[in-house]
Amino acid sequence: MATKYRVSVSFDLVTEIEPEGIDTRIDSAVQDLDNVEDFESSTYFSTQTVTCDGGDFALTIEASDESHAEELVRNVFDDGNEFEDYNGFTWVVESVSFDVEALEWEPTVGEAIEVLKDFVNSHIHEGTEEGQGRVAKAAQVVLDDHTRLSERVTSLEARLDECTHRIDGLVKEVADLRTSTTP
Repeated sequence: MATKYRVSVSFDLVTEIEPEGIDTRIDSAVQDLDNVEDFESSTYFSTQTVTCDGGDFALTIEASDESHAEELVRNVFDDGNEFEDYNGFTWVVESVSFDVEALEWEPTVGEAIEVLKDFVNSHIHEGTEEGQGRVAKAAQVVLDDHTRLSERVTSLEARLDECTHRIDGLVKEVADLRTSTTP
């Protein structure tokens, strides 16, 4: 039975930047100056790691339990995922942190009946003297009564439809008689 979970995710983005080829562009610009002589360049720019924190999003997802909810999100977003920005830099997702919280479950009657049936099937063999076996037996009585009441309601609805149809027929007959006897 699926329940809804709120999954909050925080993360960092990391990339490495190295100004490739910029040294030759700088050298060219300087060498193009008038009256330059004996130009030497030992320009070297090392690769720098850039970490940007502040990644944060949250979503609600249906899952069987908290671990399953986290797993569903991890399948599409986790440490090591790569994203390219509009500048062409590839950023790696790091330091992902998940916070999973079950939301209050508000089952439909059908879902509640299924949960109770699962509970009864899992615990009815435990005996009815105490504990979950006793609760399972009580739930079984309620489920059986619900089934009988549902069948009774269905029967009454069918009878109501039949009566409504018969009344509609009688109303039509009365209207026809009034029309035929009107001077």
